[in-house]
Amino acid sequence: MAVLSISSKYKTGATEIALELEKDLGYSFIRLGGRGGLLHKANQLAKKMKLVSAEDGKALMNHTGENEFISFMSLVQSVIYDQAANDNVIILSRGGNYLLKDIPHVLRIRVEASVEYRIGQFMAKEEISHETARLLMKQADREIDCTIYELFGKGWSNPEAYDMEFHVPKQSHKTITEMVKNFLLTKDALKTPEAVELLRLKSLAAKVKAKVAVNPAFYATTLDLEITGNGILLRGLVRGNAGQQKIEKDALKIAGATPLICELSCYPLKKSAAPT
Repeated sequence: MAVLSISSKYKTGATEIALELEKDLGYSFIRLGGRGGLLHKANQLAKKMKLVSAEDGKALMNHTGENEFISFMSLVQSVIYDQAANDNVIILSRGGNYLLKDIPHVLRIRVEASVEYRIGQFMAKEEISHETARLLMKQADREIDCTIYELFGKGWSNPEAYDMEFHVPKQSHKTITEMVKNFLLTKDALKTPEAVELLRLKSLAAKVKAKVAVNPAFYATTLDLEITGNGILLRGLVRGNAGQQKIEKDALKIAGATPLICELSCYPLKKSAAPT
């Protein structure tokens, strides 16, 4: 069955729309936060893969360093792919629309609303002043937009990231949900075994990336994984032969029976700085 991916800014009403669709369609609704959400599932995956200890399970989520940030975000992406493979699911995340753009049976929508409308919704819920709400909204938008750009090299509002765009309150929740349900029907027919396999490979590649990114021998900014046919290609720059061997061993272990080609370049350990 088709999958729905929703991207929205804070307080546009996207959550309420997703909840209505969840009820009408019998879909599972997966959001970013909360128990059972994408961040929680990624944290559990980090423990399962032994990227963090059970006692320090939030270390990656806090991403105190660049490698940790890349690793944890790769886990989040892997969870999104896994959830999409489950079918009958609504995924509410800011970057999901970019991640799932090559999956034909995924409908990617964006929910927009004016700043004043969002401020009003925020004020009503938090009981704060208009100016406080405006400043908090501006800060949240800026931080999320920077994160999206860092991960995908494109802005949050890039039209390539969605199939349809809706505007609240110009369009009511009822109007939006009915349109989405109709378009999901057309997406249902596009699910193929090839699309399901692509989701599996993308999820696995993200897990490999999460595993190797936390290795201090890896220059995280050079890390690149590509789906090639029925396998995965790993490229990057590592420090020393020992580091290269450990990274390749870890990557092959995560890949399991899936073909994995490692094209790692070894930068000799020296006191001088690594090339930029």
